[in-house]
Amino acid sequence: MSTDTGAIKAHYFQAGMDRRILSALEAAQAAPEALSREVLAAFDEFHIGGRGATRELAQLAGLRPLQEVLDIGCGIGGPARTLAAEFGCRVTGMDLVFGYCRTARLLSGLAGMPSGIAVCCADAAALPFVRRAFDAVVTQHVIMNVRHKQRLLSEIRRVLRPGGRWALYEVCAGEVSPPHFPLPWAGGPQISFLSAPEDFRTMLAQAGFVPGKWQDVSAVAAARLKKAAAARRKRPDSGRASLSLRLLMGAAAGRKSANLVRSLEEGRLRVIRAVMETTPSS
Repeated sequence: MSTDTGAIKAHYFQAGMDRRILSALEAAQAAPEALSREVLAAFDEFHIGGRGATRELAQLAGLRPLQEVLDIGCGIGGPARTLAAEFGCRVTGMDLVFGYCRTARLLSGLAGMPSGIAVCCADAAALPFVRRAFDAVVTQHVIMNVRHKQRLLSEIRRVLRPGGRWALYEVCAGEVSPPHFPLPWAGGPQISFLSAPEDFRTMLAQAGFVPGKWQDVSAVAAARLKKAAAARRKRPDSGRASLSLRLLMGAAAGRKSANLVRSLEEGRLRVIRAVMETTPSS
């Protein structure tokens, strides 16, 4: 295991996370036998904009029922559940952190969604899938933790079928450096590997991807984060208040989110939403 991989796992791993989530659900009076995706939506999509952002990305990519989709960096399975339930895709979720994968399976089962979703624990730089296994790949807030991005791009290219699409929603470097730490994906610069959007786009072209759609949604992302923070402040002190990304980010969740907003507003970070395509003959 590389030093990067070990440090990334250590950053995201929380012992007993699944038990804390179940306790929070119980406190929110969300009994496991009556658990819904709507209850889970408060915390199960670990990226800016949550479920709404996943829907927008899937719509931009034109995902369709029965397509085989690989969700790299699936976290605790929220995006995979959204793609399966709302778009009819057959989703394989994959994450580096075993605890996330275990919790993803647990929550999918409790929400009554065992079919249409598979979860595995693996490194995105060495995808455990055969060539041309998927119609589409989805990544949301993944590349910031990848030092050797060309390896990731090559692997995604390998597992996509001819004419396949990579739908990505990623954080890139801004014009000002560095961003303010800690951030949701890194406590400091040691595991934060940000590329400028223009440099990342060049890497994509070199890896054989053709840009279908490319959008800078930095302003939208900052506005969503501020709106979510305001909603949390107004939320009554109840069991439901415990259902938040704090379950994944820990006690420093507020500081990490504030630094993310500040870094976006100061031009230290940019957020890109794009769909990259492979050629039909590739």
